[in-house]
Amino acid sequence: MRVFYTVFFLLLVSTSQAQSPLQASIDSLFQTCNDKTPGYAVAVVKDGKIECLKGYGMANLEYGTPITPETVFHLASVSKQFTAYSIYQLISAGKLQLDDPVKKYLPDFRDYGHPVTIRNLLNHTSGVRDLVELLGLSGIAEPDAVTEQNTLSIVYRQKELNFAPGEKWLYSNSGYLLLAAIIEKVSGRSFREFEDKNIFAPMGMKNTFINDNAQQIVPQRASSYEKDTVPMKYLKRELNYSFYGPTNMNSTARDLASWVINLDRDRLIFEKMAKRAVLNNGDTVFYGSGFFVDKYRGIRRVYHDGNDAGFETFVGYFPDRRLGIVVLSNLLNSDPTSKAMRIANLYVPRPVRRENAAQRPAEKYNYVKTNQAYLKAYTGNYETPGGNLIKIFPKDTSLQIKFPDLDKPQTLTAINDTLFHVFDDMLISFRRKQAGGFQQIGLKRPAFSNTAERVEYAVYTEQQMREFTGTFYAEEIQTVYEVKIINNTLVMSSIMNSNIQLNAKTKDKFATDRWYAGKIVFQRDKSQKVTSFSVSSDRMKNVLFKKISSL
Repeated sequence: MRVFYTVFFLLLVSTSQAQSPLQASIDSLFQTCNDKTPGYAVAVVKDGKIECLKGYGMANLEYGTPITPETVFHLASVSKQFTAYSIYQLISAGKLQLDDPVKKYLPDFRDYGHPVTIRNLLNHTSGVRDLVELLGLSGIAEPDAVTEQNTLSIVYRQKELNFAPGEKWLYSNSGYLLLAAIIEKVSGRSFREFEDKNIFAPMGMKNTFINDNAQQIVPQRASSYEKDTVPMKYLKRELNYSFYGPTNMNSTARDLASWVINLDRDRLIFEKMAKRAVLNNGDTVFYGSGFFVDKYRGIRRVYHDGNDAGFETFVGYFPDRRLGIVVLSNLLNSDPTSKAMRIANLYVPRPVRRENAAQRPAEKYNYVKTNQAYLKAYTGNYETPGGNLIKIFPKDTSLQIKFPDLDKPQTLTAINDTLFHVFDDMLISFRRKQAGGFQQIGLKRPAFSNTAERVEYAVYTEQQMREFTGTFYAEEIQTVYEVKIINNTLVMSSIMNSNIQLNAKTKDKFATDRWYAGKIVFQRDKSQKVTSFSVSSDRMKNVLFKKISSL
């Protein structure tokens, strides 16, 4: 027995000593993973060959099952690139075209007066409301059983688009749900069968499949978790979806390495998928077909990440370096994208910047002192068209700006009385000065611009709040909400979503802290009685709830 352990130990030492510096650097990124934590599965492909394939941490904490390259993960939105690939296979076979209208293949899809095309669905320029946010508003959550037919039914019931097709870019899971339905219609096969026959089997992806039945038993599947408030404690996250197209592909790090190798070989379809979408006005966006497309450290990067329940995933490819990186995790907020980019840093050096003093933001502008007479006019709350609130307020003799997605306020440095520099290359301009102050601000960067209008918060008495109360019904999601007053606060409740607090903004406009109901706007008739309200969120605009009774 002693001889066996001595030999085993020597083998371990030998393996450790033989480990490459590259592998050691990758291992160091996951050193906090152990037999008591969830973890990651990682694959790195370079020049068509696998350079790293490894698991860290545990696939299942209850049974002590470690993560390996063969552990099966739910891929979430990484699934979209496979749906897009299938569409281009059908295009190559002459069975459909990019600019075909969706209604040609799916007669139940509503006629919005603007043709929604397959290209729109692929590029997220369709304007179709996002099904995940529609599900959230209806009260359906990740642990609930949701089928393909459930979700298609909800999408088909929508009476309006977020915007005219091609006018804007807005991520929508509904688009890829519809693409999967089109693939089934055109091919005559189930989506699962089509993917297996045309992608998974030919590419040797033996442990990859479309999970169209959440109840099926899957060997070697990882469970997903989130951190509890107690250090080193974890809670299970449940996922019970059975719909597909935008999500619900299951795969392993080893199989996804085969997928990346195929992208390297099949450049014809890959380049079509990696072509950036163009809006109706000619602007180019940062999404292609199933891929985000940008540059990292000066070189081209195509990728997609995903997040469902506690599964977080990333698959990225640097075509000009023939470098692919896969990072899969079973822990919420594990940030596999950041891990993947730290791996990429081992292959892609940081570009050398030859920046002279005249190009530095701090010296690019001729600054002046902030006009103290205008401090009150600048100060206020400004709301973007998307509902984000920007606060501007004085601090001593300077001016501060608070963005909703930044923890700390930033200092505004005056260039003149109406133009200010914030940070990097962002400028803020104040517009339309009136007795009540400036009525609008403009936000501008070289590749981005937006506006925000001054808003004054409304204050309601209890009597005024009663005007909003009642029972409201949304036909498009077949859901009832009751608006009532609890402890002098206006709240809305459904059977599944209870006591959502409505925070007053401007007249008849409210905000909530729920991701599926960020903005609530009440409508009135000619006699000023409340008749309805609409709900908007990031990816879902103006779902109408009509008043059906008073309280």
